[in-house]
Amino acid sequence: SKVTDTELSPRAALIYKPIDVVSLYASYSKSFVPRAGDQLGSLTANTDFQRPEGFQNREIGFKWEPSGNLSVNGALYRLERSNVAIRDTVDPNNNSLIVDGQLVKGAELSVAGKLTHAWSRVGGYAFADSSYPETVTNPSNGNTVAAAGNETAQTPRHTFSLWSRYDLSDRYG
Repeated sequence: SKVTDTELSPRAALIYKPIDVVSLYASYSKSFVPRAGDQLGSLTANTDFQRPEGFQNREIGFKWEPSGNLSVNGALYRLERSNVAIRDTVDPNNNSLIVDGQLVKGAELSVAGKLTHAWSRVGGYAFADSSYPETVTNPSNGNTVAAAGNETAQTPRHTFSLWSRYDLSDRYG
């Protein structure tokens, strides 16, 4: 079979530095992920599976470096997913469905710095509000798979991270 890749994946960003220690940015991107693995078995049955999953992301954020040993980063984002494969949770024997709408709005904040010349740490928090903007119905059996406003699967609402590194020497850490 012949494969033709024709999707355009634009990306744009603006960065503004009002003062030396602060950077503000805004970005837009659109990207695609092709189907893979067990999803390929359904390619002939459903032409929607032949189209890649799409992601459209808008983000604004900042970076503040009050000293050479400390930086604070923050961002607000909106991620829209299209052509997403999901399962009919009411009828698990039914094949995957294609959903043209998942939305994740969120915020992230991280702090990175050196506590000593050899010890550095990074900590962060992220909040994600995920949902289906419209009710998803299985056309083959009429089941409501996800009501408008329901959270999407496998998207944590709160995420915390902490990383620490201590350098024993120039070579080992």
